[in-house]
Amino acid sequence: MIMRDRRGVYHRNRVRLKTSNELVSEGSAMAVIASWIADAPHSIEVLPCDPRHGAIALEALQVTARSPLGAIAHETGGVLIDGGWIRVLGAGNVRLARTIAGWNGLPCDPGDAYLPGAMFVADDVLGGMYAIDVGALGAAAAGHICYFAPGALAWRDTGLTYGEWLRHAIVDPDDAYSRWDGWETDVHSLPGTHAFLLDPSPWEPGPPFVDRARRPVTMRELRDALLRRS
Repeated sequence: MIMRDRRGVYHRNRVRLKTSNELVSEGSAMAVIASWIADAPHSIEVLPCDPRHGAIALEALQVTARSPLGAIAHETGGVLIDGGWIRVLGAGNVRLARTIAGWNGLPCDPGDAYLPGAMFVADDVLGGMYAIDVGALGAAAAGHICYFAPGALAWRDTGLTYGEWLRHAIVDPDDAYSRWDGWETDVHSLPGTHAFLLDPSPWEPGPPFVDRARRPVTMRELRDALLRRS
């Protein structure tokens, strides 16, 4: 935050950030998340992470590990839901080499974030994106998860907080897309840094997604293309 002192000089007011030790002092939500995974109707893979990277991610987010968001960031390299169709960002892993902090440009001043007023938390293999809205995406309440549909080129408020959304994605997922024969093999071979770009593009008229040609592109390339057109 930029402040002006009594001499009229502008300077940065630095708030003391909590350390990872402080942020884990009240416990972890991973036991609760594990209970959701036990009830999942499809495959869930919790990727391990280097503890040092988990500490960095937690400090960048400045949330406690008692929250589902903090627990995922601190204790996992990410979570692959339904064979990897949905990738939940954590502290990074060789199979999901995007961290939640890095993908959002954290730590930084709020106005310098990749998407000011929101924070990306997950995406799917067709470029759909999930983000926590803190003022930029038009959700009914701050803290709701919004979903960016690549076909609609718009953010939609799910009405769920991060913890509610994560439980829903694990236990009672929406089947937003029809899937093609052999999708499991294709998704398994897709790096966590990539997604499938459809041809025609998802924002263009054409046949159902399942009938379109597809090729892997970096998720960064697809994210930038989708947000530019929104």
